[in-house]
Amino acid sequence: MAGEVFFHDEDEYWTPARRHRALDLFFEERMRSRSNVDGNLLAEAPDDFYHEVVSFNRTQRGKSGAVVRGFDWKLSQGFLEDWAEWLREYCLKRSVSILWYQRRNLLRQHLSHRDMKKTGIAMVKQGQAYRRGKVSLDTRTLLSELRARRDLNGRVDRLLEHARSLGVRVKSAYYEDLLDDAKKLHNVVAFLLKGTDCLVKPRDLTSQLRNRKIHKGPLGDLIKNWDEVRDVLLQSEFSAMAQP
Repeated sequence: MAGEVFFHDEDEYWTPARRHRALDLFFEERMRSRSNVDGNLLAEAPDDFYHEVVSFNRTQRGKSGAVVRGFDWKLSQGFLEDWAEWLREYCLKRSVSILWYQRRNLLRQHLSHRDMKKTGIAMVKQGQAYRRGKVSLDTRTLLSELRARRDLNGRVDRLLEHARSLGVRVKSAYYEDLLDDAKKLHNVVAFLLKGTDCLVKPRDLTSQLRNRKIHKGPLGDLIKNWDEVRDVLLQSEFSAMAQP
């Protein structure tokens, strides 16, 4: 499993056509260096893209059995934009499975998103050092941002339900559940491996997956201006989230 391929696109480099070609390269397994790119479509792609794809391909070289290829695609990186244009048919043609992975708590989703934009860190692996600082949230825009995130989640749910009806393999999972429940993590791994030629058994792979929370603990310990945030939440439909 690779990490993010498209990363934070501050220069707006990634277009639907470039993302399409990037996925072709990723799934073709041929790219061992930047010079392997065909044509000029991705000639100026960010270095992070090449580093992630090339390093993933190199780690798989020489391994026996089939390699199940996957990566982390954030909603902010064009997933919804690409779906109708080319991604829907791509998933059907290549039998791509989709895991819709999110936090259960909407405020924690928002907190993680804000912190990720600031630090560029989406996940910390076991043994990796990471010092988390408190995050300040803009209370002037908090409610509109939470509503927008709620609407976005609903849009993705509907899109993936339609994808499932077309024959795309789709599964939803919550971040907190996979950290706390080994059985649910095993079920996700089994879903991703089902129908592939991978020789690794789900239970063996599950035992190797050890990620840890970045934003753990009470919200009051994570949000710098928690008192202000709490007051705003209590006056809205999100009052149930106003627990420290």
